Amino acid sequence: MLYRSHIHVPCSLFPGEAPMNTAEFLMIASSVVPERTAMVCGQRSRTYAEMQERVNRLANGLQAMGVAKGDKRACRTSKT
Repeated sequence: MLYRSHIHVPCSLFPGEAPMNTAEFLMIASSVVPERTAMVCGQRSRTYAEMQERVNRLANGLQAMGVAKGDKRACRTSKT
């Protein structure tokens, strides 16, 4: 079995085959290694727990606005 990083989450041997999506990976990582750094952007970093909390807030906000599974949305951000 192959592992992703040091989190010990099974990954695929074959291109194009994804055993889990990004949300599933984040949920597992935030449970197993919540304080490990998930991302770094310049001087700012986020742990897996912080990323999971922010993703949950975004998902709950979208759901409160009536966005449902399967709906298509776009996101526009600035460079700063």
